[in-house]
Amino acid sequence: MAKKKQQLSKYNATALRISEALKELQTVPNPNILAYSRSHNLPYQRLLQAYKGGNNRKNRQKTNLILSPKQERALEEYLWLLTVDFIDDIGFSVKREQVEKQCNTIVREAHTGAGPPPTCGIN
Repeated sequence: MAKKKQQLSKYNATALRISEALKELQTVPNPNILAYSRSHNLPYQRLLQAYKGGNNRKNRQKTNLILSPKQERALEEYLWLLTVDFIDDIGFSVKREQVEKQCNTIVREAHTGAGPPPTCGIN
């Protein structure tokens, strides 16, 4: 675990140095990225990717998400309304099965591709 944390902190330190280098490189017209990366001991590919506007591990889009942010917000609003309007009156709480069923309904209605829609699980 300590080794992974050390690698992550090294990655974060390099990411911070790259973001500082980008500020400097953006002031130079037509900079030589390779020469800059060598002189400042930065990984060339990561610096070039950042210069071209690409993402890194910290700011890339999350993977394996079934719901879009709008769909997730709709699910949250549904659960909130369910809790306020019905569940509190009878003294029960929202069950995992209810959340899973509503999530699957949202995904099924939004699915446009061939084949079955993805399903929501425990998480």
